[in-house]
Amino acid sequence: FLSLWSEGQPFIVGDILGAMQGSWGLDYFADTDGSDVVSVVDCETNISSSTAVRDFFQRFESSSNGRPLKLKVNDDWPPDTEFSMRFPQLFKAFVDVLLVPDYTHLEGVANLTVHFPPNGVILDLGMNNVHGTQTYSQHGTTHLHLDVTFAVNLMLYAVAEEDRSPGSAVWHIFPRSMCSSICKLISESDMGKEMGDPIHNQKTYVLQEMLDPLWVEYDIVPWEIKQRPGEVMFIPAGCAHQHNSIKVALDFLSVSDLPLTEHVRQELHIQRIITDWGEDVLHFYDVLWYAWLSLSQQMKFHRN
Repeated sequence: FLSLWSEGQPFIVGDILGAMQGSWGLDYFADTDGSDVVSVVDCETNISSSTAVRDFFQRFESSSNGRPLKLKVNDDWPPDTEFSMRFPQLFKAFVDVLLVPDYTHLEGVANLTVHFPPNGVILDLGMNNVHGTQTYSQHGTTHLHLDVTFAVNLMLYAVAEEDRSPGSAVWHIFPRSMCSSICKLISESDMGKEMGDPIHNQKTYVLQEMLDPLWVEYDIVPWEIKQRPGEVMFIPAGCAHQHNSIKVALDFLSVSDLPLTEHVRQELHIQRIITDWGEDVLHFYDVLWYAWLSLSQQMKFHRN
């Protein structure tokens, strides 16, 4: 894991669904939370509307019958509480099968966020449950963006393709060193009219006609990875992806990640000032301070 991670490249591991407990299919969420109202967004027009969870999943499943859909739940779900509180059994099932738990588990010894006091500001690091229907055009359900921490994403469900082959999520993940060139290309295009950083405003999905000039003009070729149900994706940098899936995501922060996390944190801070949008979900320096206090106390204890 550390060898792959140190190279700054995404990688995928599968299949771990057989080891998971609980039900993660459409029927489970429709039955348990079907009456809940959620905000959904059209991934092409960016227009939001409200719908019941049960109706959303019915439309989700209908995308396998040739009906073009391009919706996703507007926010990570559930939006009003922590996943561990809303679905404690599913939360336990997820964390019990996490790969490299020393780093990825919320209580992992190499995850710096474990030292954050439980009565402090709530860190928005997951676990998050993300749902999106099939996209009929080339617009993905999640636009190009950079995450402030590294993340592990487990694909749980995808509608089968028309030929009945397993469905998948398509990820386009760009090397860290290419962000400035991508920003320049977006700024020069018709999509570069938004305020602030072209990546951090999360308004752009890089289409195929944009990938071609990225390769010709800047020698940028993203990793294009298809993730199928049961596979785990480790993402070390900014990404754009589209999916017809149910997946859960969890962020983690280790010592080796600190320089990159601080760099992205500064960029996001500037973006919030320019656009008056977004929030600090990590509280980076608070995390470092509490980690220092905790580890210092542990060192003192062991010395004594």
